Amino acid sequence: VTLSIHDVQGRRLATLQDGMLPRGTVQHAVWGGKTESGKPVASGIYFARVTMDDHMYARKMVLLK
Repeated sequence: VTLSIHDVQGRRLATLQDGMLPRGTVQHAVWGGKTESGKPVASGIYFARVTMDDHMYARKMVLLK
């Protein structure tokens, strides 16, 4: 399972999870509004993308500061 955050141009900003997770359990992740290098991002629209096996799901998020 990979959980990553992307901007509206599709660029990956951060990866919150990349690896195996137990099947059937609820997982939580928190994104602090920063890139992988620690730089803060501006308020705006971002996408959380979950990829597992051959499936991909994306959800729109609004970051307000």
